[in-house]
This record gives sequence, structure tokens and C-alpha cells, in this order.
Amino acid sequence: MLYVKRVPKPLEFEISSSFVDHIFCKVGKLVIGVCYRSTNYVIVGDTNNDNLCDLIKDISDNHCLLMGDINYPDINWLQQTVEDNINAECKDFFNCCNDCFLTQHVSQGTRDNAILDLVFSSEPELVSNVKIIDNLGNSDHNMVTFSIQHEQKYLSTKRQIRDYNKGNYQSIREELQTSGSAMAEGPHDELVSRNSATTKYPYRMALFA
Repeated sequence: MLYVKRVPKPLEFEISSSFVDHIFCKVGKLVIGVCYRSTNYVIVGDTNNDNLCDLIKDISDNHCLLMGDINYPDINWLQQTVEDNINAECKDFFNCCNDCFLTQHVSQGTRDNAILDLVFSSEPELVSNVKIIDNLGNSDHNMVTFSIQHEQKYLSTKRQIRDYNKGNYQSIREELQTSGSAMAEGPHDELVSRNSATTKYPYRMALFA
């Protein structure tokens, strides 16, 4: 799940991908996403890692922030290396992130000493103040907090909304009756009738605007 406050006015951002567990939104020009890489291949299939890499390639063309539980404990993010004896999927993911020029910001373990929960950005200075804090509820993963450097312009618009439940409808009825009587009793030539209608109807419309 991805929660965003209303103030930045986020918009849903859809991306065509075969990787199932992901969700994105857009705040201004910044694309923010969360994804989860399951290790249950019975459910997600053998191409799940390839689909994740394709998703990263597609999203990296944007000004983006990507985070999630990726479940690759064998990547050494401190030294930015992967051992030769590590499985090919892990290497492919690591190389994909480097090829897309993404910066990974988590440098401490999020489940014991394993760095499983990652935060990527398309620009290194986008993310700062990364902290690993306590776990949430019964989760065996620690939470990750961080700050992002993003400017967003807001257009404040004010619109007057009338409460018609508080309208003085008795006065409106009396005004309409008085206007109708005055028109009925006045001169009946075409010019006066046209002038009367022209001066009265805009006022009546204003009452209901």
C-alpha cells in the first residue's frame, strides 16, 4: 500500500508491467512507487525477476522514487558489489539498477543484518536522512524513514458555495409576485414589456446563482 497526504495533490500513475506487486503515484513531476518481490515462485512464476527489471527500466526514465521489500540479502550495498557465486537473478537485478543509474540509499540491515528493504531514486540528492527504526507490529522487518528534497507548487483556488437550505424563499416568492403584478398592471406596449423583462430577469437569476 502507498499512503500520500492530500496536500501534495497526488495523482495515480499507471505503468504497463507484468510485475504484479507494485503501485505508483505522481506528485508534480516526481513518480513515487512501492513494490514487493515475492520469493514464492509457485505464485509469481519464474519470470518475476525479469518483470521487476523491466519495471525498473520503464520507471527510471522518470524523475522517480522507488521503494519496497526486494528480498535480495546477498547484495552488498555498502560496497556496491555482488559475489561471483550469487545466483544470476540477484546479479541481474543489481546490474539493472546500476544500468538505470538509480541510487540505493539504505545501508543498514532491515531484518537482522540483511538489507532487504530498499529505497531507490533517480537523483542521489533526492533522498536524505535515512533511518532504520523499530519494526511495526508483528513484522520481522524494521521500518525505514527518510526525507525527500522535492519542491511542489500549489495553486490555491477559492470558490464561493451558497447554502440554498438557508435561502429566504418567502422573500423570493413575494418579490416574484410583486414583479409579476407590476408587469401586469403596467403599459402593454411591446417596448415597455421588453424593458421590464430585461431589467428584472438578471436580478432573478442572481438570486439563484
